[in-house]
Amino acid sequence: MSPNALTSGGSILSLHSVPHPGECEHMYTGISTTHTNAACISPAPYLTHPSCPYQLELFRIRTQHTIHIIPIHLHYAFRAPRADYRDRVCPRCIAKGTTVLGDELHIICQCPATKGVLQQFTAKCQGLTRLLDLPSFASFTSDEMTRIVLGNPPPQVLQKGLKGWIIEATPICSEFAYALRMHITSLHPANVFGLNCFYYWKQ
Repeated sequence: MSPNALTSGGSILSLHSVPHPGECEHMYTGISTTHTNAACISPAPYLTHPSCPYQLELFRIRTQHTIHIIPIHLHYAFRAPRADYRDRVCPRCIAKGTTVLGDELHIICQCPATKGVLQQFTAKCQGLTRLLDLPSFASFTSDEMTRIVLGNPPPQVLQKGLKGWIIEATPICSEFAYALRMHITSLHPANVFGLNCFYYWKQ
């Protein structure tokens, strides 16, 4: 049985990823049912850390609460009709004449205006992977790096090593989420909500 499951009257509601193209799978869950008597629930690893600074920051970005940080998270936050997923582009790149989907991968690893935050955390992430006897952080793909800094253990972290990942990685990932929010907010300190209105101006 999948560890990501809930029971409902003897059925299992298994949680599985159903992202839009380009979105990180860890941001979404879908529900399907199967019949079995066994059931369990397994929260995301970062939620099980007993206490660390900025843990709420990581929770917010993982639950799409940070609509002015990750453009694709802008859905029903305002009264205006939501923009189509493909139209939730990076406002900083479109201002430079490039239309790019503003997903987690782009904002964290690719956008010239924001990828510097990840670069500032590279040394910490390298130390983390070395401490946990994982491949070098620099050896991961951009998509894998995005997942790691958002609190997802890489496949090389086996169940027996998950506790070490939770204790060591969660503080770093939480601090990264905080630094990313502060940096992006500083780019438009007086226009945090105006940034969201960008998607509606042509409607």
